[in-house]
Amino acid sequence: MSENKKLSVDELTQGLELAATGKNAINENNEPSSTPNQTNAVILRQICIDSEVTPFYPVNIDGVHVRFPRNNHFEIENIRSRRFKSWLSKKFFMTQGAEPKASDLDSVILLLEADAADERRREIYTRVAGVGGKIYIDLCDGDYRAVEISEEGWGVILNPPVWFARRPSMLPIPCPVSGGSFDMLRQFANLSDEDFILFVCWLVSSANPDGPFFTLTISSEHGSGKSSLSTVAKSILDPNASMRLSSPKDEDAVFATAAVQWIMLYDNLKKIDQRFSDVLCRLSTGGTISKRALHTDNDTFSFSAKRPVILNGIAPSLGGMDLLSRTIQISPLPIPESKRLTESEFYEKFRAYQPLIFGALLTAISRALKVKDYSPRGLPRMADATAFVMRAEAGGGLPWPEGKFTSVFIEKENRKEKEAIEDDPVASKIVDLASKGGWKGTMKELLSEINRDLTYEERKFTPQTPRGLSPRLVELAPFLRGRGVICEKSSGKYLGYHMITISSTNQNPEALPPEGNSQ
Repeated sequence: MSENKKLSVDELTQGLELAATGKNAINENNEPSSTPNQTNAVILRQICIDSEVTPFYPVNIDGVHVRFPRNNHFEIENIRSRRFKSWLSKKFFMTQGAEPKASDLDSVILLLEADAADERRREIYTRVAGVGGKIYIDLCDGDYRAVEISEEGWGVILNPPVWFARRPSMLPIPCPVSGGSFDMLRQFANLSDEDFILFVCWLVSSANPDGPFFTLTISSEHGSGKSSLSTVAKSILDPNASMRLSSPKDEDAVFATAAVQWIMLYDNLKKIDQRFSDVLCRLSTGGTISKRALHTDNDTFSFSAKRPVILNGIAPSLGGMDLLSRTIQISPLPIPESKRLTESEFYEKFRAYQPLIFGALLTAISRALKVKDYSPRGLPRMADATAFVMRAEAGGGLPWPEGKFTSVFIEKENRKEKEAIEDDPVASKIVDLASKGGWKGTMKELLSEINRDLTYEERKFTPQTPRGLSPRLVELAPFLRGRGVICEKSSGKYLGYHMITISSTNQNPEALPPEGNSQ
């Protein structure tokens, strides 16, 4: 037996590092051992290292994800996804000639999750991304190409520098072609000139990865092509196997869809309740869902998203004031029978123009980036979204003169608010009282005044109690001020009640009628 040789600290450290990576450990003669002590999990981990697999924690979603190579490109999946486990199994079989056990896969995933803690957090994107002053749009094709847009122009590239996550339902966008124009889109959008301008501007703003985003509402009579227009709008930037969504069951369903789609199209809506309205508002400017992870006691799962939305079938009312202020409303015109096409004819024609229309959109985005230092004045609501469109307009990327969008947008906003007030029984009654010289009384008296001329069915859509009316007045206040109407609640009480004063901005409050009376 040979004499035992003492190893130095460096030699011991080297041996531990080799063992950790799955390589042969050193023996007593400071040579690689001929009988390495490797588990299948260690072998699998080394396969991942050699294949440049990157486990990491994303910025906008909980859970470790992994970037791994496949067919000359990289893909991103949750580390526990079936797709990644299949990749691991195939790699193990190719190198070891046997399939790994389920316990081996579980063990290597635990090791990779530990490795992820040493990696910096990274952003993963769905369809659209903005990095380094450039915008990238994932074509979702078999070659894993993306469009890179800068202030100099746009082009199609392989392996973009941003990490896109794909899902099976995501469909490819046809490769863009230069030389197109938004005028080519006109034949697929049966809209008035004003509504077409707003439609194009919504499309441009939806390609801005930073948001916030308008919600596009498409409402009109039966047979006006609402569904086909909605499909065209989504297909240009975000085609998906599940193009049209039904009304969601809950908030979880909305954010689950946001994880796999960029533009969310809800088709043929009959109503928008307050719950759904609130979720859409959060999605417009950015929201997060957080819940307890399944089969755990303390772990939570969270996901953040900001998305453009299309609502087809109904427009929000003043009951959803926050959502109404975030919408662009358009109404397709009736289609004459002589111009009707079958669905197959319509989409076949659209697909022929789609690459050129997509190219026109990319050019408009590039022009917006080119004039990034342009600071528009007099911004209307949703200032960041409108500013992006106004930059595209100022850069010559839209087929109309500078300033046209703003004038059309503001005029449409005023009309939208006026129509919403006329259709809302609470708001319309308050405007009516202000126009008749004003009103002053208690919350209970005002509720009685509102319900006086309403039918039983109409009263279902008004607050049922004075307590319920109070927050409704707060919600309506911005719209009423836009119409020159002030509705205020006194800070003190008179005979135990807060008093409500309704007046016009051109009216002297001292000249109001006695309490509880309208004139």
